[in-house]
Amino acid sequence: MPVRRAPTPKVPAGPREDTAGPAIRLLTRLLREAELAEVRGATARSLAWQDHELSPAEVEPSARLLEAAEQARAVQLDRHDGYRAGLVRRVRLVDADALASFLGVQRYGARARRLHEAIAPALSGAVDWLSGLAEHCSARWARGEAPFGLSPDDPEAARETFQLLAALAQGGAGRDRRRLSVEATGRTKALEERRRHVVALLRRAFSIDDGVGADDVLRSFGVSAFLPPVLLRASFALPGVPEIAGAPYVGLPEELISTMRPTRRAPYLLLIENLASFNRHVREQRDEGFVLYTGGFPSAAVLRAAAVLASHVDGVWHWGDIDPGGVRIFALLEEALPGLKPHLMDPELAMTRGREADGEPALAVLGASSSAIAPVAQFLTADRTWTLEQESLDPQRPA
Repeated sequence: MPVRRAPTPKVPAGPREDTAGPAIRLLTRLLREAELAEVRGATARSLAWQDHELSPAEVEPSARLLEAAEQARAVQLDRHDGYRAGLVRRVRLVDADALASFLGVQRYGARARRLHEAIAPALSGAVDWLSGLAEHCSARWARGEAPFGLSPDDPEAARETFQLLAALAQGGAGRDRRRLSVEATGRTKALEERRRHVVALLRRAFSIDDGVGADDVLRSFGVSAFLPPVLLRASFALPGVPEIAGAPYVGLPEELISTMRPTRRAPYLLLIENLASFNRHVREQRDEGFVLYTGGFPSAAVLRAAAVLASHVDGVWHWGDIDPGGVRIFALLEEALPGLKPHLMDPELAMTRGREADGEPALAVLGASSSAIAPVAQFLTADRTWTLEQESLDPQRPA
């Protein structure tokens, strides 16, 4: 089967396409800007023609091409007066369809408008980050692109993706994936099917590192395959329950976290990444400290529990793995808990107790920051470094 070539602009006989390139580029830009403006409900109808920037070989071919576009009733040419009389000053769009046909390109505006209309209901009262994502996607759809895997030919995928994002923006915490899917879209499997789009958009909106897994991104918004209880050791009261001592620990459903009230002050709050280390600490360190299990990247419920407990302690620490995932977890916790300090997380421990590993250059930004975990992050960027699983260490009380 012969290969079909894309149509080329209808360059009038004589000028070569390469020497008429400046005119082709201006007409293409005029078309694309007009399409983007249509998506936004605005107009973009003209562009200035900078003929003084052309080489001598480009002047006549470009002028002839613009005149041909005018003859095709695609554009109107505004011309100079005075000593430059007759020369093109500005190019105005007359008919976008005619211009697309003249250039031999496909119009993207109609598809972009259809996609924008599909996501518009989810944007009612939207927060800034969601509106910003919609603008970004609309601009790329108007250029015929597929931002974050959302094809210009699939308005249903775009609609459901933004419905799910809107549900997260309104507070998705406390819902499992299927419940969130049903409430947002009416379908139980919507999040499962649109997960890669949703996660990619959240990464852009919140500058989330690619090293953070998709499930952990959703967990940070309080959404998981199921909602496990929050495990903690603390002394606190609940409505109708004067005091729960929590020894060695208790598990609280997510919906009770906001009602929890500490009943005493503690010397420390220690957040622990892994379950085995959490279990050992609460049993082996029988002191007055509060202890909270993060379960890797913390869910929204864990972060709320940490904030409640942190207001009743003398200091807050986190103990996790000395590896790229561990320092990313620390950085996320630190955003919610200013003043957070690392516990049993330092390069010396990794070199003496850990094992050699490849470095993670992506941690360089964190390593150069003012974060309390920056020294560890910087250590892990080396070509050859050491990592350490926290389970290999015995629990210790934070100093």
